[in-house]
Amino acid sequence: MKDFIDQHNQWIENQESLIKRGQKPSQDDLNFHNKKISQLQHERLVHLLVMIFVGLALVIVFVSSLFLEIILLYVLDLILAILFLFYIRHYYLLENTVQKWYNFPD
Repeated sequence: MKDFIDQHNQWIENQESLIKRGQKPSQDDLNFHNKKISQLQHERLVHLLVMIFVGLALVIVFVSSLFLEIILLYVLDLILAILFLFYIRHYYLLENTVQKWYNFPD
């Protein structure tokens, strides 16, 4: 996903340099950009849903570990918490990227 974002960010930079020289993006270029936004929106939605379920599982396991003092539940808490933090970080990247891409070709 990082390569996908980096490649399209490079494409946007190239298009912006053309715009600064007075050339407008063609309709094909705008359609290509909209397709990339659509793909990123889909990825963002999938990661949001997975992040919600991981967060829900984290809460359920955490509450369970409070009542059932089992060592494996504490380990599972730690694993889910780390996974949840990584999902938050990745979703943050996706959200900020799609917001940036919305502003092209302004």
